[in-house]
Amino acid sequence: MSSTPTLATIYEDTAITCMARIQGDDAENIVKSDVTSISLKTFLNYGTTATATIVPVVDTSVFNTLQDSDARWTKDSVGFNFLYQIDEVVFDTGDSTYRCEFKFSMNDQPDLFVIFSVDTVEVLSS
Repeated sequence: MSSTPTLATIYEDTAITCMARIQGDDAENIVKSDVTSISLKTFLNYGTTATATIVPVVDTSVFNTLQDSDARWTKDSVGFNFLYQIDEVVFDTGDSTYRCEFKFSMNDQPDLFVIFSVDTVEVLSS
């Protein structure tokens, strides 16, 4: 897994689906039973105060097998084991950058982070 944030651009007031293939310290793909909880914090324009705090459900966000049949996954043919849609209400400011930090609290290893950097394009009619 890369330590580089995933970059995306969306229109303001739209949702985004975040997908990743996450491996633990042992270089094995994580599964549901590895994860005790997930938290998501979003930050606007490189600020340090969270603009949203969300608790994704592990059972619906983490997969025990890699998913490779979702057309939204274009990184490779191997697949992903994490999927979560962040609601449009989070991205209410156009021409901005949101940092979305997912923290995975793990059973038998250190916490893992997956970060998305999301640029929003202003929509004048919204």
